[in-house]
Amino acid sequence: MLTTALHLLDTRNTHAARDVLSRHLDTVDLTAYTDDPVLIDLVLLYASLTDGPRQLTAAEFAYATTRLPGWDQPRRDQAAWLLGTAAHHQHDYPRASAIRTALLSNLHSTDPSEALRVRTELADSLHHSGRCGEAVRHAEQAWRGWQHSTEPSPYLGARIAISYARKLAACQRHTDLHALIAQARDADSSFETPLHPLTPGSPTADALAAQHHPICAGRLCTDGVLDVDALTADHPHPGQQ
Repeated sequence: MLTTALHLLDTRNTHAARDVLSRHLDTVDLTAYTDDPVLIDLVLLYASLTDGPRQLTAAEFAYATTRLPGWDQPRRDQAAWLLGTAAHHQHDYPRASAIRTALLSNLHSTDPSEALRVRTELADSLHHSGRCGEAVRHAEQAWRGWQHSTEPSPYLGARIAISYARKLAACQRHTDLHALIAQARDADSSFETPLHPLTPGSPTADALAAQHHPICAGRLCTDGVLDVDALTADHPHPGQQ
């Protein structure tokens, strides 16, 4: 079954591969744990090809199973990444943030490039939760991390820069956004084209700010004002420690 699905993927027949896996997994009880690595690989592959509630169900099964002793770290990390993705797509941003935070701590020292991607995705979940200061801090750390990479990937760099810029635009941090666009242009001239629509005052930037306003309102994240959320993100109030 796994071989068949992988062959279909090799021929770029994604829909057929997903259907093959779906028909097989419909006969499997995904509420019970398993010690079968082939089944877990089938579930992980299926979760990467589907979306919606079915993706969430598959990812939850893989995540819960691979938390048990005896499973290798790559499968655990993949299951965590898929569950974080599924939870985010289902608008469960607090859960996605928690999963992605734990995954980031695992990847930080073992796979720096993958850690940058996960940090960017964590920033997305935090931002959708209205945790603007933490989100921007993680986005900035991802950008700085990419800048200091030994072999920076232009594709990853563009993705990080765009994600960071969208958060700055949504929170109306115009000074920081101008600085980021200038840095990105200096880092790689090809970044200017995708970032140009996010320039402060542009229709896209204004639309992002308006869309984000309901959950950003009340947070001091505009130019010239201290961001209390960011200041307290790493320093809990007394009694919360």
